[in-house]
Amino acid sequence: MLEQNINTTTPEGKLFFTMVAAFAEFEHSLMVARTKDGLAAARARGRVGGRNPKLTDSQKKTISKLNRPGFVGVSIKPRAVHTFTRSISLTSEMCVE
Repeated sequence: MLEQNINTTTPEGKLFFTMVAAFAEFEHSLMVARTKDGLAAARARGRVGGRNPKLTDSQKKTISKLNRPGFVGVSIKPRAVHTFTRSISLTSEMCVE
């Protein structure tokens, strides 16, 4: 497109540029429609998209216990769980002192 030296100040150049833009928009709309159809067909087959969860249910419960008011300590068998923003030490046994 850039190598063709199209003068967009003339009526012919504006027409050509408008037609190229219309075809590009049409092609984009077709891609969006095909993608949505494909995702709908995959869901109908039972497929679910997206990432797998980073934390298990037991890790989420442990974190919620760590965040409760009045929590003082944790037993000494930590293992690290790395999330996107921080590393959290979790344990299989928790104790409140």
